[in-house]
Amino acid sequence: MKICEALRRSVRLELNHIYTERWFETPTGTDMGWFCREHALHVPALAELLGESAQLCRGDIIVRIPGKMTVYTMGSGDDHAWCRVGGKAPVDASMTLRYLAPDETDVSAICPDRPEELAGFLLRYEQKLNEKSFARYRRSPERLIAYNEKRILTSNILEVLADPFSFLHPPQGGPSFPEQFGPDVFFAITQHLYKLALGECKPLRTYRTPKNAIRAIVRRNPTAREFVESRLRGSAI
Repeated sequence: MKICEALRRSVRLELNHIYTERWFETPTGTDMGWFCREHALHVPALAELLGESAQLCRGDIIVRIPGKMTVYTMGSGDDHAWCRVGGKAPVDASMTLRYLAPDETDVSAICPDRPEELAGFLLRYEQKLNEKSFARYRRSPERLIAYNEKRILTSNILEVLADPFSFLHPPQGGPSFPEQFGPDVFFAITQHLYKLALGECKPLRTYRTPKNAIRAIVRRNPTAREFVESRLRGSAI
């Protein structure tokens, strides 16, 4: 998959820099700080820009390092989002150990058929498994990343980019990305990732803060909406 190679080389780290924050506890469990929906918003758009069909998926995830860490979405009041590309899943740019277990080797990419990118984790993928059965992975003796796909979204990616909060959670207690950086910010980030995947620009994560990186991306991609729309018009996820 072209998208998997792009994620492995640079795109995942750029997305993680923009969106990932430190984990924190909520009344219902651990929020991993992954901003999985924001990551998942860009991955299918980028995949289709690279010529691959893609869909958005929602469900649950378990990440387990025996004797050290087990995090999961069940019972948290929220779910996890990732992508299916070319009919294969999971393709996930958001899952990172950056803050959850910084002393562990992080995954390079989560893509089907790419176990060499998983830093020693085993990958398991279920579809519509009942929650009790899926929860058994929390007791696995293996280093494990497990997904339980519950729903595939049929929305057109251009519609989601244009109306991002039909998919993203609205921000709590602060301005949204479009309010901070302009109405086309998600189009601009998508075009930046496309340029990054093609080697037409350099990553910003090495020398800019997340907010300054986003400002630079918007400034450098002033016609991003027109570019993405012209390339993806008529495609569906």
